[in-house]
Amino acid sequence: MRVFFVSVALIAIMAGAAKAESFTFAARTDVVNRIVAPVAGSKTIVAQFSNGEIEATYSSRKVLSKSQCATWPAPTGGTFTASGVCLALDSDGSQFTVVVSCRVVDDKNTVSDYFGQLTGVSGQYQGKTGTVSWRSTAGGEGKSSSQVGTGLWN
Repeated sequence: MRVFFVSVALIAIMAGAAKAESFTFAARTDVVNRIVAPVAGSKTIVAQFSNGEIEATYSSRKVLSKSQCATWPAPTGGTFTASGVCLALDSDGSQFTVVVSCRVVDDKNTVSDYFGQLTGVSGQYQGKTGTVSWRSTAGGEGKSSSQVGTGLWN
């Protein structure tokens, strides 16, 4: 009887582990709007809004998504230079959000590393959470950027 319970427990653990799914992705975003807000006694705040396309590669499929993102400066003195949020919509109607923190990693302010939390909203992501990280490189004109990264859905 004890072997049966141990076997059932192992099967349950393996089934739970099978739900985790890693992926890599490449994306491109274009700035669609910026709000420049002077603040008395502080630095000017620039909020940026962008739209983009994401191609995620999972072990057995590729997924195309459209994204809408907003970023704004993080509080001064911390590790991160900006915070943000994105909403992504897959071609099948599935949705997820990403809440991110990022930091500039070069002197020219053109390369940044992003770290985020994934939250499934609907469809294939419903009820899932995960993590994601990527490197973003700004285009020469300052209105677009490309991203390459990896993530894990739990």
